[in-house]
Amino acid sequence: MAGQPPTENRKEAGLPPVSLDGEADREAFNIEESEFGLRKQVATHILLGFGLANAVVLIVIGCLIYLDASMIANKSIISSERVVNSNVIMALVGATTVQMGTIMITIASYLFPKNGRNRS
Repeated sequence: MAGQPPTENRKEAGLPPVSLDGEADREAFNIEESEFGLRKQVATHILLGFGLANAVVLIVIGCLIYLDASMIANKSIISSERVVNSNVIMALVGATTVQMGTIMITIASYLFPKNGRNRS
């Protein structure tokens, strides 16, 4: 994208063309282009953070499953006393679904507002 004219960046992003007849139009266009880059960067960081947080949770759950299996193999606990059971798995799936939905709504509504909507 670097080195391409700004109008090609707008086409790739699905944004409507901008008329640059007046100085005010040129200034608004430059601000809009810089906001688009910032929004894209913030969205990328949010998604990377989400992925990292879920990866850490999966690693912890994997460690707990390993501990459960080794304790069951050593007969330290019985199968019904394990830490990671079906309730833990269902809670993880539900929490991940809620997190993903919340992040997508945040990105869609705040970082990419609809035209004509005022931002604070």
